[in-house]
This record gives sequence, C-alpha cells and structure tokens, in this order.
Amino acid sequence: MSISIPIVLTERPEFESLSQEGADAFAQRLRAISEIAMELAADDRSISSRSFLDIINDVELDISIHQEYRSPEFSRWLVHSSWVFEVAAANMAKELDADLLSFIDRPEPGMMARAEECFEWLKIASKTVLNALDKFQNSISSIQCFCFLLVVDIVFSKMLVVCYKSRFNAAVDTRD
Repeated sequence: MSISIPIVLTERPEFESLSQEGADAFAQRLRAISEIAMELAADDRSISSRSFLDIINDVELDISIHQEYRSPEFSRWLVHSSWVFEVAAANMAKELDADLLSFIDRPEPGMMARAEECFEWLKIASKTVLNALDKFQNSISSIQCFCFLLVVDIVFSKMLVVCYKSRFNAAVDTRD
C-alpha cells in the first residue's frame, strides 16, 4: 500500500530539511508498517498452518525491523520531541477519535493468554494502525499528522509487547 504524506507535513521546516534519503526513509517506514498491519488485519498468518510461536517470531521480527526510521537524520524520538515541540498535549489529544483513544488505553492480552486471544488483539491493533495511517494521510493540519504518527508508534509498540509477553506463555509453547 502506498502512503501519501500530507502536504501540511511536507511543507513543515522539519520535513523540508530532510534529504531525499531521509524523506524516502520516512515514507518507506510508513509503507512497511501499513503492509504489516494489512497482513495481520487480513489474518494472513493462519494459526492452523504454523505454530503460534513461529507466527509471533515473524510478527516480532517484522515490527522490530520497522520500529525505527532508517535514516541517520531523524528518529521516532526526534519526531515525537522536536517536531511537536510547540504543540500543546491538549491540542493533540482532542484530534483523536474515541476508537483511537480507546485502543491506546486498551490492555494487551495477559502473559498466559490463549493464542487465539493474542491473534484477535493483534488483528484489532492492526486495524487501529491502518485507521491511524488513513487519518494521517487525510490530515489537514500538521498537528493531526503528528497525532496520528504517535498513535501508530504507540500501537506498534504495544504489538511488540504482546510478542514479548508471549515468550513467557507456557500454554502456547509446545517445547519441553
């Protein structure tokens, strides 16, 4: 899936200061996140054909690789910190709809959750990521862009937490 970067972001001095390589890295990360989320939301990682831990391994690897931008020019931290420096938290929070706010605070499955529960949570998380990316692409202000990028990063990080917690789950680990 191609991700359009809104003009309200590309015209910001922070974005304009990026080299072509930096701008490409920004777009590439969002495309990769979109592809991962689309695959999980579509339930392409069938539980019937592979073990839960094999699938979690793949999900963790995919997310880990794309957790950060591939550019020495900037990072998620830089986007979260300096790109939004002048934006009040209250102004950002009011840009989020109830579904996004609800999922941000939704707990991850417990450490001993059934595989199906983890997959269902990951599927809903992926749909939330896709929703945030869609809102990002349709942003009419840079504040909206920043908000939806933060939501993507929060949910992507929570997805990693599910993968990490699954490593402790004796109920789904069939190894002795």
